[in-house]
Amino acid sequence: MVKLAARCRFTLIGKFSNTMPKVELLRKNFILQTQLSGGVEIAHFNARHVCIDLDNEIDYNTVWTKQKMSIQGQLMRIQTWTPTFKPEEETPIVPIWVTLPELPWHCYNKEIVTALLSPIGEVLYLDTATTQKTRGSLARARMKVDLTQVRRPRIWIGYDEEDINIGRWQAVLYESVPDYCTYCKHQGHLIHVCTIKKRDEDQRKRREQEAEGENGKKEQPPPSMHEQTEPQLDQEETNFSTDKENKNQMEFTKVNWYKPPNNILKLNTDGSAIGNPGRIGGGGILRDHQGNMVYDFTIPLGMGTSNQAEIQTALFDMQWCSQHGYSNIILEVDSELLMKWIKHSLTPPWQVQQHLRQLQDIINQMTFFQCNHIYREANFTADALSKWSHTTDIPQQYYTYQQLPREIRGYFNRDKLGMATFRRRKLKRIP
Repeated sequence: MVKLAARCRFTLIGKFSNTMPKVELLRKNFILQTQLSGGVEIAHFNARHVCIDLDNEIDYNTVWTKQKMSIQGQLMRIQTWTPTFKPEEETPIVPIWVTLPELPWHCYNKEIVTALLSPIGEVLYLDTATTQKTRGSLARARMKVDLTQVRRPRIWIGYDEEDINIGRWQAVLYESVPDYCTYCKHQGHLIHVCTIKKRDEDQRKRREQEAEGENGKKEQPPPSMHEQTEPQLDQEETNFSTDKENKNQMEFTKVNWYKPPNNILKLNTDGSAIGNPGRIGGGGILRDHQGNMVYDFTIPLGMGTSNQAEIQTALFDMQWCSQHGYSNIILEVDSELLMKWIKHSLTPPWQVQQHLRQLQDIINQMTFFQCNHIYREANFTADALSKWSHTTDIPQQYYTYQQLPREIRGYFNRDKLGMATFRRRKLKRIP
């Protein structure tokens, strides 16, 4: 299938908002407006879509970056074709201009710019001023990007091949990025203002209310003679079904790990201590809005307390995010103390104040930052990674699912699938 899809690498989709002209007129107007260097084939797909097959990359980039054309008075929007194309959805793959302000002069070269921007997407071409080096204040590149992926605000330019720490951060600016709704899969708006999502939610609520109303109208059958004469169960048996011997009343709460919003990454961290004080370590996982893994780590931290393990782990991972250009972060921790320290609602002990100041400095550099508390039962992936730190003497970093220890993959899969766990809490002691 991959080889078959490669044959269509220069295929585009034309989408009409209203009535589509006849294919013969469409083809004639298309050729007149585009002035192609090669051939083109246009085929009817359905009442609003046509397939446009070009035979070279230059024509493909020229037509695609137009984004829209007027054919016989009808607006046709142009989108790239993908193997998963569905006519009822719009692709999140779009061409946009990316600006690199104050780029070093010796980097004004397509090969260099392409390499620098490779973590963001595919460079289609540079603008004329960048190619001819007639403007030194900035470089501009037309890029193929995915609107559902996090866009880096900066990239690292290394100056020394032997020492990767020698270099500087290069700012990256994005021009006229269209909105994309991950719910209805259409461009032009975001999920929080999606009318289709609101319609579906209203219909779901209406069905639930109707179902509740029907259930309330049902008459309860009269109790049988057996039910009338049978003595009531002891209250302990009805309330304490899981811990009769200790006679503890337990509460069970369903908890979940939730995926972050689009263009936001969620960082879950946890510290672990064998003894308090004792040997400490930490672990964390960075995931995108689809629950995919961006980066995992485990790190032994020497000797210390559990609080030191929590804050040093969060600091280590936030430093990694900052160094790699990720600036839209939701940090989730299962330590309420750490959350309150970060939010300045509680004064930390002197042992962790230095690490907290370093963490706050990084947070202040973020474009978006939020710190939330999460129950340990919903933070099992980070918890397992923190415990794994006690099995190694050096930090371990993982970038793919296959690299993860097998003991941790199950927790990761459960989170990605949205499966719930249950939190058990003792309410009171029965005399």
